[in-house]
Amino acid sequence: MSEETSLKARFAGFAGGHFILSLLGYGLYFWVAFSGFVIEFPILPVLTGGLMLLYVLAGFLVARLFHWTRPSRKRAVQAVALPAGIALFFAGASLLMLFGGSAAAAWAERLGKSTDAAATVAGTGMVALLSTVFWASPSFFLMLLATMAFLENGVLWLLCVLPAAVLPPLLFFLGSILGKRELTSAENVIE
Repeated sequence: MSEETSLKARFAGFAGGHFILSLLGYGLYFWVAFSGFVIEFPILPVLTGGLMLLYVLAGFLVARLFHWTRPSRKRAVQAVALPAGIALFFAGASLLMLFGGSAAAAWAERLGKSTDAAATVAGTGMVALLSTVFWASPSFFLMLLATMAFLENGVLWLLCVLPAAVLPPLLFFLGSILGKRELTSAENVIE
């Protein structure tokens, strides 16, 4: 029996598929936005949903291309948790810089102090969040949809960060195990 596919290989496969889908998403969104076509239905949810579903296909193709084995439960959890954790950390750090810097700037202004450093921190947080349009466009546009839907309710918007971080690696992982059976019974063990 072949050795279990390493977490490093699974993460690298996800990262490659993720960046390719991000480029595809970025190109599609901006082509639609600037093409001049009049579209009679809400295209943003359709494209976002379609790109999210493409993670399943990407996972399937990467797993077949690199001959990944079916993971153990522990490796399966790790394969989803690692990229999701990185995304959540990035989102949390960016939001903390954005809102923390803005609050610090307001506080410094009330005290009559310079707001330059705090404004720079807030601006860096905003740029970090907006940069995800280039390297995580499916998640970016999912959060854009959440912003449009839950603009008045910040708690609901923050709750949407979790699916935006977890869905891509989860769907990719599910695609990577499509059609793979565990080799435990006598009829499917190859000697």
